[in-house]
This record gives sequence, structure tokens and C-alpha cells, in this order.
Amino acid sequence: MSVRIKYSEPIAIVAMESILQLYQFAMVVLPVYGFVSLRKRIRSGELSRSRAALRYSGIVFAPMLAYTALFLLAIGVESVMGATLASEEITRSFPLAIALGLAVWLLSVMVFAVGLYFVRAATGAVPPGR
Repeated sequence: MSVRIKYSEPIAIVAMESILQLYQFAMVVLPVYGFVSLRKRIRSGELSRSRAALRYSGIVFAPMLAYTALFLLAIGVESVMGATLASEEITRSFPLAIALGLAVWLLSVMVFAVGLYFVRAATGAVPPGR
């Protein structure tokens, strides 16, 4: 006797929804991780402020770029194979998710730039009076 599992939605649609949730989680976690880790590297003198700003911008921008690439890949495969990979709800939410990602990217880069202004890099010598 075999047991058949019936899915209400195809596996590919569930996977796209999981990718959207992972993208939203990464939009929250990666800016915090980048801020803390790059700030420590600047303080230790291991990284310059300009390189840290570029790396931070890349860390925050990477999930949005990956989600866009996966979404466009799914739409391309869908048009070639004729199978439904992205539900209508996911397709409608795509511009909103990207707009939210751009807003998070812009705002977090501005906050990081202001934070960089107040970070002092390690110079090796302790200034007098400290």
C-alpha cells in the first residue's frame, strides 16, 4: 500500500515563497552583521573607511541582487518550460520587495556612513591625555 501526498501548491511555488522569506530575513540580518564586523575591522586598523563603505554597500546589496536573479531565472524557466514556478502573489510582490530592498540599502548605507565619521582607526600610539 503506497501513500500519496497531495500538495495544494506545486513544490516550486513553495520554494519561491521560501526564497522570499529568506531574502527578507537577509535584509534584516546582513546590515547588522556588516555594521558590527566592519566597524571592528576599522577600529583595529585592518580596513580603511572607504573600503569598509564599499564592502558594506556590497554586503547589503547582495541579497537583493541574488533574489532578483533567482526570480528572473524562475520567470525565464517558466516561459521556456510552461510550468508555473512563481505564483501570481509572488510576481505581484516582486516590485515591492525590490523597492523595500533598495530602501533598506540606501538607508543603511547612509547610517553606516554617518557611523564611519565617528569611528577612529587604531594608530598604534596612544595620544596624550588618554
